[in-house]
Amino acid sequence: MPDIDKGIAFLQEQGYRVVVRNSGGLAVVLDSGVLNLSMVLPDAERGIAIERGYETMFTLIKDMFVDCNEVIEAKEIVNSYCPGSYDLSIRGKKFAGISQRRMAKGVAVQIYLAIEGDQTTRSELIRDFYAISGKDKQTKYTFPDVDSTVMGSLSDLMKNDISINETLVRLFNSLRHYAGELVSGTLTPEELDLFPAYYERLIARNDKVLA
Repeated sequence: MPDIDKGIAFLQEQGYRVVVRNSGGLAVVLDSGVLNLSMVLPDAERGIAIERGYETMFTLIKDMFVDCNEVIEAKEIVNSYCPGSYDLSIRGKKFAGISQRRMAKGVAVQIYLAIEGDQTTRSELIRDFYAISGKDKQTKYTFPDVDSTVMGSLSDLMKNDISINETLVRLFNSLRHYAGELVSGTLTPEELDLFPAYYERLIARNDKVLA
């Protein structure tokens, strides 16, 4: 977008930090009511099909909320703030988006889940960001005309006060079912040693892209 500097300044004025994602295509909002999850799948002998990664995450999310008596669909929700073929929705309103990226020995499947909070405000924030950044001044890429009425949070769509902590409990229960044991949510000593260097690499990459 030709006026991306203005768009970034706008988001910063609203109290947000701006980070360039390493997967996905367009902008999403992260705040205290949004949960990000990543699933790293080891590569198979012939590679992992794109659809398999998406379907694996989709299956996990459906299992996490199997008791909620709502049909979760995977399809593109046009005019959501980051539309894609694996948008997750209930009654046509999107609450999550899945993306993935290839790694040296596998694939990372990533999802953002709007668990609670005001999706209308989030949608308007991204709509204004696109406009201020000059989405209509270039023709190479297409940016959505964000419609807040096609977005929703899980709490609103399921008519139930679902919290981030409750969602994490559901996640661990589903992982226990599939893996046979509870997966630890902490880093190993080796991972803790590697974390600072990888974090600095992320910051450097982000600064380079935004420069």
